[in-house]
Amino acid sequence: MKWTLRVAVLSSLAVLAACAVRLGHSGPVPYTVLAAYEPTDATPEGVATGITAANAGVALLAVRADTAWFLGAARRTGLTLSGPGDADGVFLGFLAGEPVGDTTIVLDYETGRFTLHDALYRVGKDRTLDLMAFRIGAGDAARPLVHRLLRYMATDVDATSAVVIGVAAETEAAADSVASMLAPAFTDVRRCMDRPAARDSARTEGPHMRLFYGPEARLGCDSARALAGPRKPVLAHLAVLR
Repeated sequence: MKWTLRVAVLSSLAVLAACAVRLGHSGPVPYTVLAAYEPTDATPEGVATGITAANAGVALLAVRADTAWFLGAARRTGLTLSGPGDADGVFLGFLAGEPVGDTTIVLDYETGRFTLHDALYRVGKDRTLDLMAFRIGAGDAARPLVHRLLRYMATDVDATSAVVIGVAAETEAAADSVASMLAPAFTDVRRCMDRPAARDSARTEGPHMRLFYGPEARLGCDSARALAGPRKPVLAHLAVLR
């Protein structure tokens, strides 16, 4: 598969496709999520081709492009666009099913502010999946930023939802800092990769999308891998448990 995508971002639902068949089913609901931080020369056609080839029912995307770019990708995949939200020139959007609701919000913390895009999806009759994405720059302080994110989640996110978080990180170090702050509440999908070599292959010093999921009691990971490309898009097979 040729990734004109070539960036991370990245989230809905093969789950929602599965839900049409499993409506009311209380067992695990699987879905495939792609997370990619796209390069500036990525085209909607190329990104859509990558999403389709990966069989992804949800994609979390970050790219320096406008709404028309995202709409073009959505049209070619048959998925519904949520967003995009503008995070200092990097736009964050989800291609998935139809969200129950979505918002883009700017959250202030002690030393700065960041933009969060948040969308909620229904999983069958009695479960929900919350997709989130934000950007962290090389010089941003991860600790206060993540503390602010967790405060937002405590008041604005249903405590029974399964949650997937895409972090558009400008550097590997920034993403690692976020990962250490989110643990143990949320798991880095790299931990789901089957071998240390696979985890190492996902590392890149430049911009990329890091993917997190949780709580593990509600959302499990069957497998994950980094796709080819300089920005290492991530493909994960997750399952909403309860």
